[in-house]
Amino acid sequence: MLDRRGPGANIARFYVLAIEANLSGDATLIREWGRIGAAGQRNIESRENVEPP
Repeated sequence: MLDRRGPGANIARFYVLAIEANLSGDATLIREWGRIGAAGQRNIESRENVEPP
């Protein structure tokens, strides 16, 4: 989790990245961002696990 604050410039933002396994064992990247104290945005992206050749 990262946050950026700049009171003089009215900046109060947060950023969150997480990698989790879903029920099928594939990797899921979860990204969240927005203004601190407000509901942010979320993007969820799943990738199938690929075994090396």
